[in-house]
Amino acid sequence: MSDAPDTPDRPAPEPGEPPRFTPPVPGENASPPPPPGAPASPPPPGAPGPPPPPGAPDLSTLPPPSTPPAGANPPPGAAGAAPRTAPAGWYPDPTDGGRQRWWDGTRWYPRQPPALPGPPTPPPVPPLPPTSTPPPAPGGPAAAPPPGGTDGFAIAAFVVALLGGVLLSAVFAFVALGRIGRGRSAKGRGLAIAALVLNVVWIAAIVLAIVLSGPDPNADRYSGAKKPIAKVIDDFEDAAGDNDGDRLCSLMTEDLQQRVAAGSHKGTCAAEMGADDGVQAHLTAESITLVTPNGASAVVREDGKDLHFTFVKVGDTWKIAEIAEQ
Repeated sequence: MSDAPDTPDRPAPEPGEPPRFTPPVPGENASPPPPPGAPASPPPPGAPGPPPPPGAPDLSTLPPPSTPPAGANPPPGAAGAAPRTAPAGWYPDPTDGGRQRWWDGTRWYPRQPPALPGPPTPPPVPPLPPTSTPPPAPGGPAAAPPPGGTDGFAIAAFVVALLGGVLLSAVFAFVALGRIGRGRSAKGRGLAIAALVLNVVWIAAIVLAIVLSGPDPNADRYSGAKKPIAKVIDDFEDAAGDNDGDRLCSLMTEDLQQRVAAGSHKGTCAAEMGADDGVQAHLTAESITLVTPNGASAVVREDGKDLHFTFVKVGDTWKIAEIAEQ
């Protein structure tokens, strides 16, 4: 509707008379400026419009605008009046709601302004770099990053392991692994594991040294005719260590067995020799002397004292005929 008030040239309607609509005088009411991309100046009301482009809709069949243009005010006294033809202005295009079309007061204008550009697309947000630790809880203190140096306990474990401190090195190594696992240290796992491996090597070396440091069998130190005699001494030592009285007596001559039984309150040689107070110490053959083809003697050391063993060959086996202190 026109927002211009009635002037003296246009008398107001009589009371009860329906409001009249007088077409605007050219130049009397300036048309609103066209939006961007619209024709520089829209045609005046009633002017013939340019021919529609090929494929354009039939504008004569389109309904007039149902709302006034933006900013238009109803004329005075228009309240309750019958609707009149909309004044010239830009209105939503009835054929394309996303655009506008010029209404010259009597008909639609064939051309449209270009569609207004949409809001700019925001730039994509770059993804956050992956983190190895979860973010701190909201409102909680941020977790401090682990120190960048090697854990001191791991270094101490490795150094002590090199020096042979097996027990202390193992303690340091496990402490270091625990600290690294809890994130309190960043490096040192390899040193801690290497320290544990060195501890295992040290333990194996100690066990091997103990085994190798044991008494050498007497039979390994003698050869020829003396080797079987040295073997009898080794067997006697093993049987004494096991308190095996039967085996001990089997290495003696029958005469020595009878003398041991006669001097024992236990009644037999096996019972006497198998007692806890039997020969328990290590026997080392200091020397073996072949007296005759069927007789030999040996000096055997037991706990710092020397014993004199006499041997007699019975058949193909050497037997102990006498044991005496020197």
